[in-house]
Amino acid sequence: MAEQRESIDAPETRSSIDHELELVDSAVEFVMAGAASRVVVAGLNFGRQIMARPSDPRTVGRVRLEALWRFDHSGCDIAVLADG
Repeated sequence: MAEQRESIDAPETRSSIDHELELVDSAVEFVMAGAASRVVVAGLNFGRQIMARPSDPRTVGRVRLEALWRFDHSGCDIAVLADG
């Protein structure tokens, strides 16, 4: 993801990506804590890029991310699911 961030010139775009990463990471923490078995982070502009990032080793076997593609394949929302 770092390489993708460096290639983005607009500070507002970088800020948007960082914000969406924080939303997904918060949903992962929420599910890992057992507060919910599924959380959907919707309305993402950079869902495809977030799904492409490597998995965090701490989450393997505990949660999984699932892309919820839009009908026109213009992007995706992300479901965070308890895995196990």
